[in-house]
Amino acid sequence: MGSPSISVVTRTFGRPDALARAAEGLRMQTAVFDWVVVNDGEDPIDAGSLSGVGIAQTVIDEAEHLGRARAAKMGLDAATGDYLMLHDDDDALVPQALERLSHYLDAHSDDIAVTCGYEKVLEEGGRQTLLKRHAPELLPTLYDMAERNRILTIGTLFRASTYREVGGMNMRVDALEDWDLWLRLMTKGDIGVIPDILARQFVRPDTQTGDAANSHRREHEIARVRLLNTWLRADIEAGRTGLGELAHRPHARFIEESRDRLRRAGALKRKIMPWTRKSGSSNTETE
Repeated sequence: MGSPSISVVTRTFGRPDALARAAEGLRMQTAVFDWVVVNDGEDPIDAGSLSGVGIAQTVIDEAEHLGRARAAKMGLDAATGDYLMLHDDDDALVPQALERLSHYLDAHSDDIAVTCGYEKVLEEGGRQTLLKRHAPELLPTLYDMAERNRILTIGTLFRASTYREVGGMNMRVDALEDWDLWLRLMTKGDIGVIPDILARQFVRPDTQTGDAANSHRREHEIARVRLLNTWLRADIEAGRTGLGELAHRPHARFIEESRDRLRRAGALKRKIMPWTRKSGSSNTETE
């Protein structure tokens, strides 16, 4: 029986320079993999920029813009590997990243995915500035992940069988779709960690207008509300404790802490201002 195969899936939308950099990082990988690129409604991709990446390249051209979740689903559905990675077009892997990640999954059959350390790099005016180096030592817990997304798509390799088992990508949201996927995968097993820096995330300053930036934030908040409601409805229908309760935990904790502060404030007020105490069931204050 041969080694598990790997498919890397990239969604791209009008960023040929970024895609070329992603291709360069993939050319330096030592693992055997194939590359599926979903061109999400822009001009055709220059096939020459993809040459030499992996053992095969599949380009899916879409005439209309699908959005993040639908483009991811299209690429992952076309992937044939046993292990899968969503590799955004503006990120990059360091040499041997795929080999090390796949070897981890080979050796840890109970883990449904593995992630790694990464660098966050600011690109501005032709310059690159290192903003952060994140080298996680511990496995992310379901509680922590339900509070907020703590891992990146770049540098996270997951099992295709588990991806299919949890129903694939969620088509009801077009933001936070990776967070939703990680949580559903984690209902089946743990996500392992390699603390070494194996990936780079490139970010750019926000040059959008205020209205556009607000619209982007609103899109993420709408997606978050939809996910929270979807998970909680599933819990209610199944009569169980699940992702809905876990994801609402921060809000529930905030409410309980607020109530506790009010209770303590009320107790202190009654202690230092005893004349405000109420007698029996009366709603009037004692004289």
